[in-house]
Amino acid sequence: MTKNLQYWSTASVLGGILLGWDNGDPFIPTAKVLGDVFVRVMQCFAVPIVFFSLLSVILDVEKKSKLGKTFKLTMGYTLGTTLASASLGVLVYVLMRPAIGVQPMEGADVCVKETYAHALIKIIPANICDIFVSGNIIGAVLCAMALGGVGRSLPKDLFSMLRTCARLGSELFLRLARLLVAGLPLFLWAFALLFVQDVQKGFVFHQVLKYIAAVLLTQTLHAFVILPILLKYKGISFRK
Repeated sequence: MTKNLQYWSTASVLGGILLGWDNGDPFIPTAKVLGDVFVRVMQCFAVPIVFFSLLSVILDVEKKSKLGKTFKLTMGYTLGTTLASASLGVLVYVLMRPAIGVQPMEGADVCVKETYAHALIKIIPANICDIFVSGNIIGAVLCAMALGGVGRSLPKDLFSMLRTCARLGSELFLRLARLLVAGLPLFLWAFALLFVQDVQKGFVFHQVLKYIAAVLLTQTLHAFVILPILLKYKGISFRK
């Protein structure tokens, strides 16, 4: 299944590039619809998967001490690797300076000033439905942790019902995500065709090429240098 998906995905990308380069104008409306559908479906599934999966994990842990230890390790590793990745990204950005030569867009609504305090306030959802409507991943994590922590103090019958509902939601959205992955080649074809059409119609590719190179370089260094060093420091073999 995985190998077939890889083959079909590669063939779809190549097909989209060739079709877009030759004469892809008749297929642009279809490709745009497929691209929009894929993005919307991903936005629809991403937050519920995170919310129910995390809630299910928290409720399945039997001992509170083990839950606290797992939470501390998870947060420590998450913050540590994120800080290392962000620092590496800043370093690569300073060295490559990809913004040189890029002309900013004109218009009053291009730059939106937002303080860090305002950004942090947005993380806290106004209600339980807000995390799904706005796609607030961090809010989903906070709500899942809060509900999981409080849910563990419920009576056994209610706790059992809550855990069953969390497992049901997690399994349901994971199965829907697998169906979405099965249609990935079709969406890749659409994105490849639209990208080639944009390049042919004057999309300034060289201005964003440095940004793409900086992102790829940062991710490569983080995956093959930083993470192996951290794993070796913890005594974990990364070659297995």
